[in-house]
Amino acid sequence: MARKTLTDRKVQSIKAAPKGKRSQTMDGLVPGFGVRVTGTGAKTYLFRARFPGSANQARREIAKVDAITLEAARDKAKGWAALIKQGLDPAQVEEKAKEEQAQVRANTFGRIMGDYFDRQRTDEAMSQVLIPYRDLKAKGVPYSKPHLWRLEGAGKFRVERRTR
Repeated sequence: MARKTLTDRKVQSIKAAPKGKRSQTMDGLVPGFGVRVTGTGAKTYLFRARFPGSANQARREIAKVDAITLEAARDKAKGWAALIKQGLDPAQVEEKAKEEQAQVRANTFGRIMGDYFDRQRTDEAMSQVLIPYRDLKAKGVPYSKPHLWRLEGAGKFRVERRTR
């Protein structure tokens, strides 16, 4: 494993590894950051470190060389190193960020209003059934067995009592 200060030109000029093998060229500026080249010539930015919860060092792929720039990959490697120093696993942090981003995308105005109206409909249905029952009970009107009706999509039941 050679350690060189990587530049865009050096990354592009790295030759493919022997068939069936991989070669790595590590960066001299950011510890643990480098480029892996396969026998087919595929180039990948990688970061090698001892990740939280692991006793040994491991290599994780940052991105394909064609996907992001060298500077962006270096910045990502620096960010990962900072997370590791804090005792956080970068993969878990990125997964959590993706989940939060998906939640933000899911919280559109239409979706929030739909949930709100569903709750309102459920609350109204419950109150419309229970208030007349209380009135009937107060007036002493006889009633039959209660009938359970499942509210659509709410997972709740309402009680409806019918008079004879």
